[in-house]
Amino acid sequence: MKSTTLIQLLVLSAIPMLGLSGCMNTGRLFTAAREGDYDTVKKIIDDGGDVNSRSAMRIRGSGGEFGTMKLINDRETVLIAAIRSGIPVNANRIRIVNLLIDNGAAINARDSRGRSAMMWAGFTGNLEVARLLLTHGADMKMVDNNGDTVLHFTLRGPVFLQ
Repeated sequence: MKSTTLIQLLVLSAIPMLGLSGCMNTGRLFTAAREGDYDTVKKIIDDGGDVNSRSAMRIRGSGGEFGTMKLINDRETVLIAAIRSGIPVNANRIRIVNLLIDNGAAINARDSRGRSAMMWAGFTGNLEVARLLLTHGADMKMVDNNGDTVLHFTLRGPVFLQ
């Protein structure tokens, strides 16, 4: 067993003892949106899934022999999760964003750092999603907690830096 797997198991087993089990977001809707799984996102929404739910705490790990892990509480929406994870851009990702919007996703909601779906669309270089968000009223003048705008985020994105 790799040491990162062992560490993950230890952290996950400690979560109930720390009283965090209600905070861990293992929600299928977020997972499907992040992975670009349109059929699962649609089924969950059809079954009453909340398109405006927010992520709770999750674990992010990085590789290496020993690996590192940290708990993240970014409070992103399903829409932000779908867009933020959207590199490379593909047709399923655009379909998911459209589905979320059609089912009432809050276009201008922000995560815990004040970042909006439009900021993440700029960061990922997803022009089609950016147009879709603008068509549905995305606010281009939003500023995040650090004073960054959509333009700042777009210029930092991997697509722009190529």
